Amino acid sequence: MSYPRILWKSALEISGATVTAGSTDAGSQYDVANVLDRRAYTLWKGADASDNYIQALSLSPVQPANCVAIIGHNLGTVGASVDVDQWNGSTWIDLAGPWTPTDDKLIFKTWAVGPTRSGYRINFTSLSGAPIVGVAMVGYYLEFPRYLASGWDPTAETVVAEGVESKAGNLLGATVRYHELNLNPNWSFLDPAWIDANFRDAWDQCLSLLKPFVWSWDYSGHESETYFVRMVDNPSLSMPYDPYRRSLVLTMRGPREL
Repeated sequence: MSYPRILWKSALEISGATVTAGSTDAGSQYDVANVLDRRAYTLWKGADASDNYIQALSLSPVQPANCVAIIGHNLGTVGASVDVDQWNGSTWIDLAGPWTPTDDKLIFKTWAVGPTRSGYRINFTSLSGAPIVGVAMVGYYLEFPRYLASGWDPTAETVVAEGVESKAGNLLGATVRYHELNLNPNWSFLDPAWIDANFRDAWDQCLSLLKPFVWSWDYSGHESETYFVRMVDNPSLSMPYDPYRRSLVLTMRGPREL
């Protein structure tokens, strides 16, 4: 079992980075910059089935990385092989992978962190069709130092749907818009020093701003229950002492991929 992890910061999004793709985009509406806005519905699409990549160079300061996340893609459909390279200052060298996704759901893969680098590349090879990616992230995940408190439900959801009934109360039809995850992870006995050194930045720069992030509550045991979520509207933060350690509850939401 793994400690919970969040990927909230991506090296690809560092200010001043040069982000490019390996071939001509399928059209102006499919620009590679779309993978940086954390909107899974704005897409980058390659022009054809040729080997392709998304890369970021000139990262300043240099960045560590131990994971990749890809959301809103078709890489399972086109039979892609995915791997990650790092720039050592003069050439691209292998970092992690390859992986072959079996479907088009969120990809989240991790590896042991190595040296900080000024560039990273996500490669897509062995394609049967043009690759499509909504969000791409390469970064260093934040791992919480304790397991979740008892009572945690990793699959709680609300079905956002509308039904139409006849005058007699019979169902005439229903429209299901999406399945919304309602996740409320909570921790006890967190070290206050860890919160100040690690969690505060994630809260101030991502979670409190309602930016989407990757949530993995047990990567080694429940990798399929990794989600792209955000905090609920008007998020609150309360971390009471008990008495020397602190408790934390996060209230998150996001669409469940079907």
